[in-house]
Amino acid sequence: MKNVPPSLAIVSGLIVGILFADLATPQMLSLGALYVLAVWAIAQTESPEAVVGVAGVATALTLATLFFPHPPAGAESGPLLGARLVSVIVIWSGAIYFVQDLKQRRKAAKQHELHERHVVEEQRHELAVLEEKLEAEHAKRRQGDAARLRLVDILERTPEMIFIARADHRLVYLNSAGRELLGLAADADIAALTIEDCFPSVSAKMLEDQVVAGATRDGSWQGDFRVARSEGEDVPVSLVMLAHKKSSGDVEYFAGVARDITHQHQVELAMRESEARMLAIFEVAIDCILTIDEQGKILEFNRASEVVFRVNRREVIGQEMAELFFPPESRERHRANLHRYQTSGGGSMLGRRLELTMHRSDGEEFIAQIAIQPVSLKGQPVFSVFLQDITKRKEQELLLAQQTKELARSNTELAQFAYVASHDLQEPLRAVHSHCQILQRKLEDKLDDSTRTCLNFAVDGAERMQRLINDMLSYSRVGTRGKPFE
Repeated sequence: MKNVPPSLAIVSGLIVGILFADLATPQMLSLGALYVLAVWAIAQTESPEAVVGVAGVATALTLATLFFPHPPAGAESGPLLGARLVSVIVIWSGAIYFVQDLKQRRKAAKQHELHERHVVEEQRHELAVLEEKLEAEHAKRRQGDAARLRLVDILERTPEMIFIARADHRLVYLNSAGRELLGLAADADIAALTIEDCFPSVSAKMLEDQVVAGATRDGSWQGDFRVARSEGEDVPVSLVMLAHKKSSGDVEYFAGVARDITHQHQVELAMRESEARMLAIFEVAIDCILTIDEQGKILEFNRASEVVFRVNRREVIGQEMAELFFPPESRERHRANLHRYQTSGGGSMLGRRLELTMHRSDGEEFIAQIAIQPVSLKGQPVFSVFLQDITKRKEQELLLAQQTKELARSNTELAQFAYVASHDLQEPLRAVHSHCQILQRKLEDKLDDSTRTCLNFAVDGAERMQRLINDMLSYSRVGTRGKPFE
């Protein structure tokens, strides 16, 4: 049940009191009770129309009591009429006051309702905004979870060892590559491991003093280090250590990335050995080997070059080769060839063996056989120069040519002599041979065995001599293109 308005309760109490005081009869008591019930009904409905209706009924009943045939004993008409008028005035004053109070209460209730509606709308708006924020936060969280899952997947697929440790150096994460590098099982518990457990004990102090201290001081540390496998084997790694700090400046956690560089170390060792072998070959080569850059400046200068050019390598490194060792008339040609290679990739002196006149540091000229070959060194074009001092060889070739010419002249003269000699000896030899044969025929029966043998020897000797002269004549014909001797 709703609360009775205070104004209505006061008015009702005054009217009931007046009626009971002036008309203490059963009829009036019944009317008063009826009036009280009406007041309570109005309190339930809170209707201004009902208030006016009840006030009218109460007025009519109050005035009607003036005409009751049995007024109270000793009552006078004048005071009775005044009491009734006062009752009517009190009734309508209370009704008016109640109606105004009811309107004010309704207005206040309406304002309260409007306020409540406004509050509800604001709350609904705030709730909608909050729901949007929550949805955005949930979406962001889902995206963050998806990003974290992708990041974890990337970390697990990364071939480098990745670990995260708290400020007290205890590991909280170690990826698959790290577990494999350390020789740990995929499901091994790492909660009890520290950064120091990943490194050999001999380097623990260096780890604390250099790596951790450097990362804490500068935010990061990078360098080559060694990781200890569970079976005790040390593996060389390239380590990057990061220190993530709080707003207060204290380290919150460490993160590290370690890459196994065993193969790189092996390659570097092989490269160093290869470079050592090449350097040994370079230094002991009997030919001059130089390396020049795009501007023709000397980068390398082996021992044979020092001997040929009669200069120490320290004096020529960084100097232009053309200026030092080429004659003035051929320097520009050499520079033009280097420039042409840079612009078009070709040059008349590149990739060919040429014989050039060069000069030593003391100005002495010599003949050199030179070949210039472009190569790439660390992505930059350089030129390898291979050079031989062929001055002695050229002198020997000249001497040989002279001797060959002299020998050819001598052979020609010898051939001419053989031709003449063979021609001149043919006739006497033929006469000797013929006469010996005549003696054999005429004196065959008269000669003893000894004389016959001597005569046979003379004929055979003449025939052999004839063959030798014919052979010498054939040889002379090769050089003189002579005709057959008749």
